[in-house]
Amino acid sequence: SLFKWCFHPNGTLGYLEAPAGSGHLFGEAFGICADSAARSPEGDYDGIVHGLATARSTILSTTGFLPPTFPNATTVVHRTSSGRFEVRQVFSQAPADRSIFIAVTVKNLRPTPISGVLFSRVADFDMDGTAGFDQWFKFGSSVVATQTSTASLSGVTGAIPREAILETSKVVTTCFQDGSAANGVVGDYMARVNYDLGTMAGGPSKTFRYRVAML
Repeated sequence: SLFKWCFHPNGTLGYLEAPAGSGHLFGEAFGICADSAARSPEGDYDGIVHGLATARSTILSTTGFLPPTFPNATTVVHRTSSGRFEVRQVFSQAPADRSIFIAVTVKNLRPTPISGVLFSRVADFDMDGTAGFDQWFKFGSSVVATQTSTASLSGVTGAIPREAILETSKVVTTCFQDGSAANGVVGDYMARVNYDLGTMAGGPSKTFRYRVAML
């Protein structure tokens, strides 16, 4: 059966179709935050390094990142406008499992440590091409949306702490959820998975993976 997808030059998934004729993804976003103020949703966001790359139909916007570069056909590299972080994303697939893998490498470009580093990814699934009728579940480090078809966003690198969140807000502006929904809720929500990278020493990088799959 058909398994078709693409990613935008800004580093977000832009399309997901399986089987033929059924699209399931309205948009995606990612962000990186750091510093002690970013560790609480109620914190003061001044000085946070953030970059949200969103894909809403044909509307693309990027905040906090410089224009991306493309070392090869499957890799998108961003640097934050602050000059503190590099985010490298490598896209691959396992068609037999109807899975997309996104390997993310975050590097501290400064010579000194940066604390409280968090990387967040959000997927706005609209299963079977409709919004408002999906049922949502959270299992460990995965969020699942289901209607006739089922899709998931998962953090699959167990060596790094991660959290899966059923996101209630439709406006992605930070690395933190604007509200968390209960398992089994039906409606127009989003899947969020955060990786807690902790304190990153100057120079070294950390690599982790996301999986977006049709189940």
